[in-house]
Amino acid sequence: MPQKHYVFNYALLIGSLFAVPCLAQTHNTNQTTTNAALKEVLKQYLKQQDVENEGSTRYIAPFVDLNDDGKKEVIVHVIAQSLCGTGGCPTLVLVPQQSSFSIVARISITHPPIRVLKAKSHGWHDLAVWVAGGGIQPGYEADLPFDGESYATNPTVPPAHKLSPQSAGSVVISDNAVGVPLD
Repeated sequence: MPQKHYVFNYALLIGSLFAVPCLAQTHNTNQTTTNAALKEVLKQYLKQQDVENEGSTRYIAPFVDLNDDGKKEVIVHVIAQSLCGTGGCPTLVLVPQQSSFSIVARISITHPPIRVLKAKSHGWHDLAVWVAGGGIQPGYEADLPFDGESYATNPTVPPAHKLSPQSAGSVVISDNAVGVPLD
């Protein structure tokens, strides 16, 4: 009996070896297309902000299901010398739209860590960002609720508010993340 168990597992392993390259190739193709679409949206955003991609622009873009609909949205923390200041850098929330993305939220000044909270507003998970610099001492974590159309655009003014330390959530962009070049 144990022999059949090992033979069965060996057969599964052999089958898996043949299936994985096909799945990996499909995943890589989809990932490449998704990354290209994401980069194009970010380049258009920079152009709207009158910012040229000076070659040092980086971004961090975790895919997260923010509204529990089974489709992943993208939280994009943009790091560009001409967009960032002591108050932080912009963070965008994008939703997939056909073969591209549309911007749902433009949050002006944020510092990582950025968290997705368990708390929800209008069916979307709240976001938490670190607020510091620009005269804000000491720094604090701000809760950015979703208003049915967008997230709060500035973490220092209502409807954003200081977050209680016990708020449950998951870090999606760590405070030591460096990002990838936009080029």
